[in-house]
This record gives sequence, C-alpha cells and structure tokens, in this order.
Amino acid sequence: MDQASRALRIVDRGHFKSIRQVSRAIDVARSTVQDRRAGCQPRGQEEVKYARLTRYQEEVLAKSIQNTQLQYAPVNREQLHIVAEMLAQLNEPNARLGKNWLSCFLNRHPDLKTSRNRGLDSKRITAAIPNQIEGWFAHVDDVIQRFNIHPQDRWNMDEIGY
Repeated sequence: MDQASRALRIVDRGHFKSIRQVSRAIDVARSTVQDRRAGCQPRGQEEVKYARLTRYQEEVLAKSIQNTQLQYAPVNREQLHIVAEMLAQLNEPNARLGKNWLSCFLNRHPDLKTSRNRGLDSKRITAAIPNQIEGWFAHVDDVIQRFNIHPQDRWNMDEIGY
C-alpha cells in the first residue's frame, strides 16, 4: 500500500479531521490524497491508453521468459517479438509492435536481462578424459541404485554460469 492510500484510510477512519492534516503528518502531497479520494489510480496501476499488451499479458510474458530461462533455453529477441505480437493480436487483430517495444518492455521488467550466449571453454573440452567420465557415470548409476532414486528426482545442471 502506498503512502497516499494509507493517508486516505486514516482520514476515512476519522483519525484526522482533514486531508490537509493527514497529508502533513504522513508527508504526502495533499493533491495526491485528494486525487486518490476522487478515484484516480496511481500512475503505476493505471492502464496505458495506447499499450498493445495489457499489464496481465506483459506479466504472463515475463513469467514465461523466466520459466524458459530456468530450463536453460534462452529466448532471443525475434522469438520474443513474435510471441508478444501474437498476444497483442488477441486484443486487436491487426496490432503491430513498434521497433522500440522490446527495449521498453525490458525497461518495465528490470528482472529480465539480455546477454550473449557463451561458447564452451576450450579448457573444458580438453579436460574431458573418457575413462574418468565413464567412471563417474558408473559411480552415479551405483548411487542411483543404492538409494533407489527415481527418474523424476534426477536433475542435470551445468555450472558454467556459477
């Protein structure tokens, strides 16, 4: 809850006699509290008039990108643009996204980041000795059988990013 909403609740409960008093006490602009009382939404919650995607669609898209990245399957810009345009066309059949839409989308979702794919380091390739690798997999199979580990409980991970 933001400060203006909190101030409005305090006034409605009768703790202060006027909006002016509560705005001074909480250090919120009086006009902001008055606007909120009149039904105006905070800027972060109002719907953008000319947005191609709704807030909900953007949140679903951002969550989908995060889920895809958790599976180590990076999404490239072209794929993202195509999916976003398909979502926009659900709202408006001939909707097209602008050339700056993707960068604005990434600015609105700072938890999403872009990066370049990195190749496999040559040291990792030359360090791979087949006998050691086979021995390691034999050890893993032994552990799996000894502790009765089911296939759905096995995970694979590459530590290159850590």
